Amino acid sequence: MNTRFAIRTILILVTIAAVVAAFFAARHLPARQDDNSAVNRFYWHDYSNGVAKQRRESGWEYQGKINGLGSCVVLHHSNSEHEKYGQHGGYAVAFQLPLDVVEGDQLTLLPIPATRSGELHPHDRRFTLMLPNEFTATTFGDHFGSITAGSDIRESSVAVKKMTNEHVILHVQIDVSIPEYYDLKLDRDFTIRRVPSDDA
Repeated sequence: MNTRFAIRTILILVTIAAVVAAFFAARHLPARQDDNSAVNRFYWHDYSNGVAKQRRESGWEYQGKINGLGSCVVLHHSNSEHEKYGQHGGYAVAFQLPLDVVEGDQLTLLPIPATRSGELHPHDRRFTLMLPNEFTATTFGDHFGSITAGSDIRESSVAVKKMTNEHVILHVQIDVSIPEYYDLKLDRDFTIRRVPSDDA
């Protein structure tokens, strides 16, 4: 009788110890990353000017930003699962807004003119500053492309719905063709973190 009681007690204690060990292991091990999770990098850069690089067929794509008198907005979305399996993986849209934009403004966005000469840099790359209300759009994944001179621009506008010192809420409508296979269509609100110029 005492032997049975001792065996049961040991089994109960071992089970409790295993449950406690599993609980602590689950809390302290790094969480498994979801391959299908999207990564969004949405930024409003105060006192900055977007810089674009010329691509083939007289298209321009966003390259970065410098300090300037305006606000450069970047909407970058990617999905690693889609890119892994060769699907349309994401997009990057950047647009330059004037410094005096305020809540309630609605602005039409225009692509950087294909005829702009830009400034020549090494490796035969041309760069240009983005002017107020200009934008670029790029898709990537199994296909990498940007709006070009031949792209159909069906809709390109931004409405400033709310502005605080930390965030801006924008409604962005972009409907453009990206040669040769994809269209990029956005019609939604974006809550965007404001990045002060000294953090840019």
